[in-house]
Amino acid sequence: MQLDPQDLQLSQAQALASLRAAETNRDLAKAELARYQELRSKSFVSQAVLDSKESTYKSAQAQVDAAQAAYRGQSNQAAYSSLVADVDGVVTAVSAEIGQVVAAGTPVVTVAKSGEKEIVIGIPEDKVDTLRKVEDVQVRLWADPKRSAPGKIREMSPVADPSTRTYTAKVSIPDSLSEAKLGMTAVVQFASKTPAPQIKVPLTALFYEKKASSVWLVEQGAVKLVPVTIGGVAGNEIVLSSGVKAGQTVVTAGVNLLKPGQKVKILGNDLPATAPAPVAAAGAAK
Repeated sequence: MQLDPQDLQLSQAQALASLRAAETNRDLAKAELARYQELRSKSFVSQAVLDSKESTYKSAQAQVDAAQAAYRGQSNQAAYSSLVADVDGVVTAVSAEIGQVVAAGTPVVTVAKSGEKEIVIGIPEDKVDTLRKVEDVQVRLWADPKRSAPGKIREMSPVADPSTRTYTAKVSIPDSLSEAKLGMTAVVQFASKTPAPQIKVPLTALFYEKKASSVWLVEQGAVKLVPVTIGGVAGNEIVLSSGVKAGQTVVTAGVNLLKPGQKVKILGNDLPATAPAPVAAAGAAK
């Protein structure tokens, strides 16, 4: 991008002229000081007169320093008229138009850096510490759910997003996932092993009826109510000691609105499950 450099170049020329004038005054004050130092050595002038000339020279030198700083500042401003990206990448947005007057610091072009892509996801606060230690991270694109690639948590925000109250994490993906394009939607799955086999479900998955706890299982596109035994609580999740087996699909939302045999559609059912049961989070490639 190119800004109109005319006004900036004029300011630079004015600053250069002020610097030349200050240097001329400094050189004159320096020559005068040398003459008066010679006269003082012969006792033709008093020490007070010599001190005055030294003060004049130091003041002139200070004016030169100030003029040099002003000239460098104006030179920088003139150089800012050409906006050049500091990295290779792809222009994703142009925020200014030809002839538009923009203030200093106004973004005019957004550039996405070329190279390794990242997926941005939001992690709930009760999962931050757990997922930070997980090493088995798999990434699947919504456009190609049958293919997965290993990912790695590269960065995790230390503060929660004020809107979603989740912690933003960036998951890097390898270059082998070449079909990943900027702005695509992806699913990130985290898998970790526990010392003993456990089946955990969210609190919202439990259905209470006649003082009994149950969950809705999805089998062949329909739901079935299955009694379960609660083995404990782990944060916002319930540990099930019986009633559910690994690999079965449990309904986690809207359990009070279902009826036995009701047909349902699973969100993201085109994504094959991985063992142990993963925690999935959707995000956008960046």
